[in-house]
Amino acid sequence: MVLKVCRGHVCRVAEMAVLSVLSVLLITGNVNAITWTVDDSGGADFTKIQDAINNAGSKDTILVYSGTYFENVIVNRQLTLRGIDNGGGQPVVDARRSGSAIFLTTLSKGTNTLEGFKVRNSTASIFWPNAGIRVSSNNNIIRNNYATNNSIGIYVEYSSNNTLINNNIINGTTLPYYAGFGIVLTSSSNNRVIANNASNNGNGIDLRLSSNNTISDNTANSNLIYGVILEYHSNNSILSGNNISNNYRGIYVISSRDNVIYNNKFNNERNSWDNENNFWNIPKQAGTNIIGGPYLGGNYWSDYTGSDTDGDGLGDTLIPYNSSGNITYGGDYLPLTNP
Repeated sequence: MVLKVCRGHVCRVAEMAVLSVLSVLLITGNVNAITWTVDDSGGADFTKIQDAINNAGSKDTILVYSGTYFENVIVNRQLTLRGIDNGGGQPVVDARRSGSAIFLTTLSKGTNTLEGFKVRNSTASIFWPNAGIRVSSNNNIIRNNYATNNSIGIYVEYSSNNTLINNNIINGTTLPYYAGFGIVLTSSSNNRVIANNASNNGNGIDLRLSSNNTISDNTANSNLIYGVILEYHSNNSILSGNNISNNYRGIYVISSRDNVIYNNKFNNERNSWDNENNFWNIPKQAGTNIIGGPYLGGNYWSDYTGSDTDGDGLGDTLIPYNSSGNITYGGDYLPLTNP
């Protein structure tokens, strides 16, 4: 059975997967989620993304086709918002140097999926944290997006249990000193930042007042200043499997403690700085490490000059590695050596 559903001025047909549709509707008023389409050239339900959101119900899906959308998209309900390349590339959301390109507000109530977009030209501001993608809700999946020429590529604030995976953030390094960040988490905990590329920015990945996060398998290369920053009491996170290379400083840890930092590759002008108690290795265990060795332990450091005396691929001399004294307490007791 099918039902004609109208929201705003747009009507769609929704399939009802219930034995007695009429009785269910009379009792609950529920209908199945609807899929809406957006195409800036016409031929879809809408030509603007925001119009689709404003007409959508909670848990609906919005498919946005190739094109350039000059909008500040505000997601204020629970949705799947998916960019579809139908021959013209990823759909582009261009903020026109005014605000954020896509903003998942607290009203979105989390559990959104945002994927497949190119976001660009958000503005930098000391007072208002605009971004290519700005997130102020919980439990979202943000994946396979491309952010370029933004003040901040992806900004997560006061939010938890979000997954950022396989996003590509390249903002350039010509923006003001307070901008040009790849991924920023502020006052946000229990998030997962996995397999993203935060390269060619002012700074790559920045955690501020954000604890218990997982930062793994990311690339933070060729950033003007820092590859990764943990600051202002960003504690108890795990950083592993990240390639942090060709930055001015690889990782900068200040006033943040009890983080576990292992199996990362550091090859930078200055590899690290840390003024708190953090763990730079895990106990030796079998497993292929980031440079192809047979054991997991510490990190690969381009400037480690010790030697592996027993052939296990882990350094045995000049330990703990302390980055020429820039790691204040302890250091890496099991630095990785080339196989």
